[in-house]
Amino acid sequence: MGKSSNTVLLPEARVEGLRNRLGTTVRARRRAAGLTQSELADPLTKAYVALLEAGRVLPSLPAFIALAERLGVAPDELLREVNAH
Repeated sequence: MGKSSNTVLLPEARVEGLRNRLGTTVRARRRAAGLTQSELADPLTKAYVALLEAGRVLPSLPAFIALAERLGVAPDELLREVNAH
């Protein structure tokens, strides 16, 4: 008890690395697209995007797809970019 489903599937160090790489990638893509966190967030929240960019949260699959679409990139391409870092 007390373990999240992420820690059952992946060691915390790998989850933390993924969160950080995703946050860095999303921030870079957002800035390159000239979007604010609020503009990227729709239909999510600015606070959520800030947490994601800070490497504090991992998005659900629907949220990941929505973010990729708002960034103008296919979800699989965004995931490849995250994994390349």
